[in-house]
Amino acid sequence: MSRALARARDALKVVLTRYPRVYDLLRRPYAAIRFWLRRPHDRDYGVFALFPRRDGVFLDVGANSGMSALSFRIYNQTMPVVSIEPNPFHEADLRFARRLAKPLTYRMWAAGRDDDTMTLHVPVYRGVPLTTEASLLLEEVTGSESLRGRLGTRMDTQDFEVVSCTVPVRPLDLLDLTPAFVKLDVQGFEHEALLGMQKTLSNSHPVLLIETPDERVRHWLADMGYKPFSYLPAENRLVPETEKRTNTVFALPEDLPS
Repeated sequence: MSRALARARDALKVVLTRYPRVYDLLRRPYAAIRFWLRRPHDRDYGVFALFPRRDGVFLDVGANSGMSALSFRIYNQTMPVVSIEPNPFHEADLRFARRLAKPLTYRMWAAGRDDDTMTLHVPVYRGVPLTTEASLLLEEVTGSESLRGRLGTRMDTQDFEVVSCTVPVRPLDLLDLTPAFVKLDVQGFEHEALLGMQKTLSNSHPVLLIETPDERVRHWLADMGYKPFSYLPAENRLVPETEKRTNTVFALPEDLPS
C-alpha cells in the first residue's frame, strides 16, 4: 500500500470514529472483501510465498483482528494458522477470521517470557478502541508516533483515553509448535515474546517477519544465527537489509530461497 493510500485510510478511520457503531459494523465486511479480492493488508506478506516447501504452522503473534492471518492465507492456502492476541475486543474478529482463513485456531493471551498476567493498554478515541496501537507497555501507546500522526492534537482532548485491562501472558514454548513462519507485532514487547519462544526457535528455525524490531531483538536474533533481510514486493525478492523498513525479515542464511 502506498503512503498516500495509507494516510487516506487512516484519515477515514478517524472520521468514522464519529460513528462508533458504523465503524464497528464496517470492519469485518472490509476485511472479507479484501480477502476475496486477494488484497493483503500489507504487501510484505508476499515474502511467505518465497518459501513454498516449508512445513509447519504460521504463528501469528499480535494477531489483532485477524488481518495478518487473512493476508497470509492469500499466499498460502493450506498451512495451519495459530493466532495469539491478548485484546478481548478482538475475539469476535478472530472467530470471523477463522471462518475465512481455516484451518485457524487462536489463543486470547499475550506472548511473553513468563507465565503471568499483565496490563494491556488500549487507546480509545470517541469510544472506538484503536486496537492496532494497544500495548503491554503504556509508554508505547502514549508515545506512539503513528498514533499521534493519526490523531494529532486530538490525543490531548477529552475524546481520547487509554483504557487498561488485565490479560494473561504465556510463553509461546508452552504451545509446543513447529512453526515454519512467525509474524511478530506486539508494540514494543517483541523481545519478551522471543524469550518465551527460544526453544521453539531453536528447534524449528522459522522465518520471522517482525515489525520495527529494536536493537535488543536484533542482537538476540543475531546470537541465534539469524540475519536481517528486506522484502521488495515490487520485485518479489529478499535482499540483505541495508536500511530499516517497517517490517524486517529474519532468516537463517541456509534457509533462504535459491
